[in-house]
Amino acid sequence: MLEAGSHPIPGFRLTQRLGAGAFGEVWEAQGPDGQLVALKFMDCRTKSNTIISSEIRVLRGLSELRHPNFIQLHGVHAASHN
Repeated sequence: MLEAGSHPIPGFRLTQRLGAGAFGEVWEAQGPDGQLVALKFMDCRTKSNTIISSEIRVLRGLSELRHPNFIQLHGVHAASHN
């Protein structure tokens, strides 16, 4: 379960939930250097492989986007949690 103060990704501490949608939740987190970042968590247990692959492709495509009004995407990472 995601909650403020937890470290679901080593080195990143969740500070507050920013929103939720069809593909998961977005959280503000503080990185090891103190920088604030946004982390998106997808619950893939109820999604088909096709939908998951499509969402990951879209996210990876966004990593090429550079615009002063958009947050920069630094990567897409996958992990399984039981």
